[in-house]
Amino acid sequence: MVKNVPFSDRHGVSGWSKNSKVSLSNEDIKIQTGGILPALCNYLDEPVNTAETYY
Repeated sequence: MVKNVPFSDRHGVSGWSKNSKVSLSNEDIKIQTGGILPALCNYLDEPVNTAETYY
């Protein structure tokens, strides 16, 4: 726990490649409900939409 913000030791993001070439520009990601990224978003008062996929 940092600054009284609870989080799990997982990163909180899942991802997959859109095609066979692996690169960050070809990744789709989805923010999960628990983990470091969602905890950081909550700490910074940023919205976390777990239903949305980011392309």
